[in-house]
Amino acid sequence: MVATEGGTLEEKYNALNKELERSEDRAKEIHDRVKAVKDVADDLFKEWRRSLASTRTPAPRGERARLRETKRRAQQVIKADGGREKRVILSCIPLRDRVLFLKTT
Repeated sequence: MVATEGGTLEEKYNALNKELERSEDRAKEIHDRVKAVKDVADDLFKEWRRSLASTRTPAPRGERARLRETKRRAQQVIKADGGREKRVILSCIPLRDRVLFLKTT
């Protein structure tokens, strides 16, 4: 047997595997950011509701409407980032399949 180093196939595997790792890292970063935004938003809205409930006089209707509108807009941002996370994860699937195929050949 003659010892040979990997050629083009190994180079393609290494390049694709590196790209897969970058994509998976990006998906995790997006996931962590979405979770952090959700956690902060939840805490903010809980505190805002408590503040409105603890006032001795009824809160103006505008204040409650502003809370609802702000919450709605925050949910839109979170949903958009969640969609971005999903797209990155879905893009990893065929890349992972190719990496595994090259690894087994």
